[in-house]
Amino acid sequence: MSARKRFLFIRNPASGSAKGLKSADLARLFPASDSVFTKGPGDATTLARKGAEEGFIPVAVGGDGTFREVAFGVKGNGPMGFIPLGTINLVAMALKIPKGARALEILARGEESGIYPGICEANGEESYFFIGVSAGPDADSVHGASLSLKKRIGRSVYALSFMKRLLKPVKSEIACLADGETAILSEAVALRMAWYGGPYRLGEKVSLFERGIELVGTGGGRARVLRLFASAASGGIIPPPPRFSKMCEKIILKSREGLLQIDGDPLFASAATMTCGKTPLKVISGS
Repeated sequence: MSARKRFLFIRNPASGSAKGLKSADLARLFPASDSVFTKGPGDATTLARKGAEEGFIPVAVGGDGTFREVAFGVKGNGPMGFIPLGTINLVAMALKIPKGARALEILARGEESGIYPGICEANGEESYFFIGVSAGPDADSVHGASLSLKKRIGRSVYALSFMKRLLKPVKSEIACLADGETAILSEAVALRMAWYGGPYRLGEKVSLFERGIELVGTGGGRARVLRLFASAASGGIIPPPPRFSKMCEKIILKSREGLLQIDGDPLFASAATMTCGKTPLKVISGS
């Protein structure tokens, strides 16, 4: 039955494991399907929207960024699929989709889960997010990470960039509005899932399978910011600093530097507004 489904495999050629998954193998397993490669940012959204309109089930083949773009193209015209080939693949972890070719078994079974997308409005444009939008040293490190080094050492490039950023002064200058409550923080993350930066639990209550956004952050200098993420990475063995944490319907972040990040991708914006979608997105998954 799955062989007769019309999948549109939307492939990011820049993903780390893209070369290990051949279009010929996809065509053999799913003969009624087609494959296309993205050419730049936003291309996956356009391809997914067009594919869904033509009766295909769009499948993101790449990392969390590719998933986010395809999901925004699909919106309410799901379901969609996901073959994770990225560096971290947190969305796939939440959906229990294994990396690479093993995800084809999940796709063949066709079981669906519903997840609620986060909606980010910045620079007059709207996009989805499924992990988090942040401002502070964390976002600065995404902007400062070397893409060429990322291909060689994977997600460790972000840790190196983060430590390099902490050599500079860190100040509480991020203005946050969380359902009307104001907070001035030095690091602020609007989370759509509890996991962040890897299998590290930063959030307390937020879940992709339920509506809501959790704002997590801290004030003060570099020591507090370092402890915030070190505590998450150590599973709480390292005590966290005094932290702000609140489940919200709406979060506004304002950055003086204009450097944010969304699901691990750089975002140039002085302010961003985050809400949660009201309708779940259907994704073929192992959950």
